[in-house]
Amino acid sequence: MNMGEKIDQLFDLRARKKELQTKLKDLNKEIQSLEYEIIENMEDTGLDKVSTDSGTVSMKVELYPSVDDQEAFIEWCYENGRPDMIQKRVSSRAFREYFEETGEFPEGVKAYDRKKLNIRRK
Repeated sequence: MNMGEKIDQLFDLRARKKELQTKLKDLNKEIQSLEYEIIENMEDTGLDKVSTDSGTVSMKVELYPSVDDQEAFIEWCYENGRPDMIQKRVSSRAFREYFEETGEFPEGVKAYDRKKLNIRRK
């Protein structure tokens, strides 16, 4: 397969992937909507578990955090010995902006070059 054929195949595969992702997104919306309806029905009837020939569903409530003051939260984590609550990920965009401005990396951060193809459809 020559380079042109490989590029054409790449565009074809990416188009097929995008089509599948769209279908998957629609399917996930449908699943989420149906799950919400089932939860409402279970709450209305006072049930926390329902079984059918297909299987069993049970409703569970989990508490999820949402940070509304990042600086206060980070300070709290370190003051209380809980830095494990902070996800250890560097924002690529913020890192690149800082590097472009200063020409240096923040302390404790390494970087590597990742090669990637930029692809645009005609």
